[in-house]
Order: sequence, then C-alpha cells, then structure tokens
Amino acid sequence: MSKAASNKLLQDITGMMTDPSQATNDNKINDIMNRIRCLDIGKATEEVRLAACHFMTMFHTRKAMTIGAPGQGGGMGQMSMGGMAQGGNNAVNMKLVNEFKKAQRKDMELGW
Repeated sequence: MSKAASNKLLQDITGMMTDPSQATNDNKINDIMNRIRCLDIGKATEEVRLAACHFMTMFHTRKAMTIGAPGQGGGMGQMSMGGMAQGGNNAVNMKLVNEFKKAQRKDMELGW
C-alpha cells in the first residue's frame, strides 16, 4: 500500500471512529475492513496498525451484537442507542456464530 493510500486509510478509520453519523454506513465500514485486510502489516506504520486493530475490534464487537437480529444475513443489523440489537429473537443461528468466530479470529490475528 502506498503512503498516500495508507494515509487515506488512517483518515477514513479516524473519521469513522469519531463521527457518529458515519457509524451506520455499512458500505464504508465494509470498504475500510477490506482495505485493512489487504494491508501488508509488516510495512504499515504503527499508527495505521493501531488504528486498524481498534477499528477491527469495534467492527467485530458491533457484528457480534447483531447475531440473532432481524436481517442478520449480510448486514450489520440495526443498533439501538444502548448498543443492543433491536427486534431480535432468542434463537441464535449457530452457523452464523461459527462463521463470525472464524472471521473474527482471522482479523484479530492480522491485527495483533
């Protein structure tokens, strides 16, 4: 990743983490995650690596909280002000839980 692309990624992560109006933009969230996953971690600056790790943690925390929520197929679900998924039922789809765990583990290994 070029220095300009790295700086843009850092700017996008920072903007997403500090601007609540961007917190529901699933397209931008997924775009940032895809760019993080494509990072050459060994060549990334410490600042980009730390921001990416923080973003991935928030991404997966938010995703975990939506498992069992309506529309859980591909989106992030709708979060209430308290952070819990709205309208969910008590049944948890274990296939989704296991897919989540695999994706989270892969991302966290990249981040740490």
